[in-house]
Amino acid sequence: MAARRFLALETHPTSIVLERTFWDTIDSLAASGRWQDWVIEKLKDKPQCVGRASYLRQLAHQSLLNEIQLNAA
Repeated sequence: MAARRFLALETHPTSIVLERTFWDTIDSLAASGRWQDWVIEKLKDKPQCVGRASYLRQLAHQSLLNEIQLNAA
């Protein structure tokens, strides 16, 4: 099931729809529950050819892979 969250970018307000599992991961990655700050900071490095939701999914997935690799070492 997907969930929509709203945030204000520097240029305009917007929303992002992600599956709940990705929002859960982003919530875990964000310091002090400030998911908006985490998302805005990460989107600064987003390539123009990639959509916001896809980019955030990639970051969430990569963070979990990194955690698995650290735990396996």
